[in-house]
Amino acid sequence: MMLKTTEKVNSVLDNLFDGFSNTSYPPTFYESIIGIPYDVYENDTNYIVYFELSGVNKEDLELEVKNNTLVLKAKKLDRVVLDTLTRIKSTSFKGSFYQKIIFKDSLNHSEVTAKFEDGVLRVDLPKLESSKNHLVTIE
Repeated sequence: MMLKTTEKVNSVLDNLFDGFSNTSYPPTFYESIIGIPYDVYENDTNYIVYFELSGVNKEDLELEVKNNTLVLKAKKLDRVVLDTLTRIKSTSFKGSFYQKIIFKDSLNHSEVTAKFEDGVLRVDLPKLESSKNHLVTIE
């Protein structure tokens, strides 16, 4: 009974925002609750972000860079046809995911690259030269 109630709530929430554009901003409350696990690394010239997206297809990903912000939207579909099976338990989330990361440095948008392999999305975000710190010689 609890599972059917949860499925109904998920369905209502998914349908509630169907009229909105896929690129609506800011995200819906429902999308922002379910974040995507990620790790961010940095060196002098780049940020590197790894997103964990097990069970998500590459075609169900949308990645966008605006100013110094990275936005990832993803959908994880239920792969099991329930007309012949009865689900007795589910601990994985199906539906829409959303993650926004704001960086302190400006990003070089034209040089951003992304690679999706084995359920992990790697995004390389080069920093703009002008955003790097440098010492000024005092005369």
